Amino acid sequence: MSNSFFSNTIWGVTSNILQNVFLGIFFILLTKSIGLSKFSEYVIGNSLYQIVAAFSTMGLGNYFIREFVQKETNKNYSVLHFFVTEFILSLIGFIFIILLSIILYLDDKFIITVSVVLGINILFDNLIYSIKSIHLAENTQKIIVKITLLESFVKLILGFIYFYLPFDFVLFILILVFARILTLIQAFSSLSSVIKREILISMEYKILINVIKFKKIKYFIFKGRIFFIIGAVNIIFWRINSLLLSKLTSKIDVGLYEIAYKFFSIAQIIPVILLSTIYPIMAKHFSDKNTYLIISQKIYLQILIFSVYTTLFAYYLCPYFIEYFFGNDFKGSIILTQHMFFALIPFSLSLFQAYMLLSSNNEIIDMWLNIFNIFFNTILGYILIILTGSVGSVSSITISFCLFYILQAFILKRKKLDFLDKLKTNVLIILIIVFTTLFLSEYSILTDIHPIIILTLSVSLISIYAFYNGIFKKSILKYI
Repeated sequence: MSNSFFSNTIWGVTSNILQNVFLGIFFILLTKSIGLSKFSEYVIGNSLYQIVAAFSTMGLGNYFIREFVQKETNKNYSVLHFFVTEFILSLIGFIFIILLSIILYLDDKFIITVSVVLGINILFDNLIYSIKSIHLAENTQKIIVKITLLESFVKLILGFIYFYLPFDFVLFILILVFARILTLIQAFSSLSSVIKREILISMEYKILINVIKFKKIKYFIFKGRIFFIIGAVNIIFWRINSLLLSKLTSKIDVGLYEIAYKFFSIAQIIPVILLSTIYPIMAKHFSDKNTYLIISQKIYLQILIFSVYTTLFAYYLCPYFIEYFFGNDFKGSIILTQHMFFALIPFSLSLFQAYMLLSSNNEIIDMWLNIFNIFFNTILGYILIILTGSVGSVSSITISFCLFYILQAFILKRKKLDFLDKLKTNVLIILIIVFTTLFLSEYSILTDIHPIIILTLSVSLISIYAFYNGIFKKSILKYI
């Protein structure tokens, strides 16, 4: 089992790094092909699509995985209705994105067109999402990972073609939608023959209507409603600031914000993949509280180390990356990127604490915390954007996640799931090194020292401390 876990984790992290490299290059090609102004409009349309897509899946994957892992009976039944539910929700989501884009951007036909064309993807996204969750539950996620990696490579090839042989942009988006259809076909083929047969039978018109009639789908949605809110809120949290910028500042700022978010999303994918792989293990060991808390402590420190490394690298290196790859027109995104990466540490740690709440059957608490987080970020973002401009959109994210993390930690302590007592010294020293370095870089003589030297020094100090205290040696493999 540990070999399977290790293999899936390595596959997940490695392939997602490659996938994000492919998509990152595609992203650069796109910005250079259509320019900052048109790119900003594309981002607005894409943000609407992603918000609706988040709602359409209803976040039922985590509920399905937990039920699949913790219950031994009726697994094929759960798989069947999970798939059918996502299929129905995708149809509703597509209709909704059409209405939403028209209501919000009636005077901008290009944004409406982009939103609707991208919205076609929802019809396929939900089904791919359900297949991915099935593989996660069965601990065979490396299968779907290979498929999505191939999709990102195909998208990169299409990006090169469009860059060197430009044609109508809407047609180009339609071609990307067609590539998504091919991904769905491959993903469906990766399922076991038993599951495929059950799903195909359920898709027959008479049976599908019968399922709805007896409220089996409604029951599944009702049981997973909390996960729906959690999943939807997490996506909306990141996209709402794009919409705020489009209404409060200029479309250009939306494009600059998107570049900062793109770099951040590439970095955050590693803790997301690691924790999604570890989540079934946490759910499995929850009945043994001592083991559960030991696993939590080990994961927490490793997520912390990854987050501080990434924050430092992003802060000191992003000015060179952005200027080199995007050019002078996008220099305004440098400060946004640096500030956004301040949020990576509280984001990663709060994501882990969210999985603690989910695996311990406290998802309703996590739901309310997420609802509070998005409302707080929306209000704070609105205020800070008015007061400070586009930088306020990323400052609100950092502040929101810090508060979110503190509230989670408080709840976990009240639930007697506190695991930080033995880690306080380690966490405090690591954070002091990180933020002292960043502060001195901004406001002291370190501003005259080359950023690479400061980066090397700070990373070395953290590595020495982590190695000396055995943080790199901590492993959860023996608990699998």
